[in-house]
Amino acid sequence: MKLKKEEILEVGGRDLTGGLPKTINLSSEEVFEVVRPELDRVVGVIKEVLGVTPPELVADVIDRGIVLTGGMSQMRGLGTFLTRETGVAVHVALEPEFCVVKGAAMVMENMGMYQKLVR
Repeated sequence: MKLKKEEILEVGGRDLTGGLPKTINLSSEEVFEVVRPELDRVVGVIKEVLGVTPPELVADVIDRGIVLTGGMSQMRGLGTFLTRETGVAVHVALEPEFCVVKGAAMVMENMGMYQKLVR
């Protein structure tokens, strides 16, 4: 996943060989290589789900796209990567790190409406 501008992240931790504190620089490309297997799994699951989804719903997903939530959705270039790999537009939700909490709060506020789904 190439970014327009390569970024360097300084990461600190403990060197496991000597136990001393150590700081290293990681490029965005190196970070991508570490997370690539997981991203490939995500792509596989998206394709699998689209493959078993009724055509009328797939058409809706293709028209509207996929919305990413959670902290990982903010990874630079992730939406572009997933769009390229799946062929479906990918968007990041507003405040993606809070989507689950907000959704749970909505269910709790409207429990009567969601009661059948919770059982």
